[in-house]
Amino acid sequence: MAISQNRTTIQRDGLGSDCKMLFDDPVDLAAPLARDLSERHCRIDPVSGESCAWYHGALLVLRALRIGRGDVPGVHREFFDRALRQMPREGNSISVLISGSADYLMPSLVLNTYSCIGMLPHLTVVDICETPLLMNTWYAVRHGITVNVRHCDILAYEPERPTDIVCTHHFFNYFARETRPKVVEQWRALLRPGGRLLLVNRYRMLGQPPQGGYSEAECTALVESALTRMRQRTNGFPFSEREVENMVRRYGARIRAQTLDSPGELLGLLRNGGFEIEAQTIFSERRIGGARTTESIGVVARRL
Repeated sequence: MAISQNRTTIQRDGLGSDCKMLFDDPVDLAAPLARDLSERHCRIDPVSGESCAWYHGALLVLRALRIGRGDVPGVHREFFDRALRQMPREGNSISVLISGSADYLMPSLVLNTYSCIGMLPHLTVVDICETPLLMNTWYAVRHGITVNVRHCDILAYEPERPTDIVCTHHFFNYFARETRPKVVEQWRALLRPGGRLLLVNRYRMLGQPPQGGYSEAECTALVESALTRMRQRTNGFPFSEREVENMVRRYGARIRAQTLDSPGELLGLLRNGGFEIEAQTIFSERRIGGARTTESIGVVARRL
């Protein structure tokens, strides 16, 4: 599908390219929508009985204020962008499935990569919560394109046909160690033979607990960073200071990630699950609002 070039564009940053991004991140506009949608549509966990609105309602606020984990780091963007450009395709058509997406950010990354070579992928987003899917639908309508959304657990997803690429970011954080082989098995089933899996995922550093989160001091620092950033803005903000403090404090107190034990755990999962590792990259990033660094691994794997 050809792309119309008559849209407002912004400069692509950090990717060593003069390509323009057609698919922006209207985060100030989207943050209030995400908060409202989360209050009405977020999933109720069947075990805890709690909603994930604390997460989906706050994530875009964090990104708007440029703190926490609400963004895709620049080095991760470069990794995905470079890998996607190198993927084999037939003619001007390629299908991409995004396995779990907190909002429209990962889809926009994929769309921008392909827009730079004059095409749009057949894009599908699968998530267990309805809120990010509604955000993706809103984003697609805003840009006059089609993004297919499927509201289900990725382990239960049954597409009509296999996809060329599965793309995911920090997805293993939501699965216990014993469930991760099933995730890899499902990704393989979703891919056509020779299809590629592109992923980045955090892993815990030596001495860190298996389930990571913010300490009380880090949570306080995150709130203070949010309020400071908010007060420094010259163009206002769609939330009051009290709303921001409550959302960020709740997010910081509850966010937990069941990170991988090591890069070796991920590579073993993929090799044992029927994938060949084609490329791997280690990333080290400092968390904004905290003193610790986080380690991640990026992998390109081919489905055997």
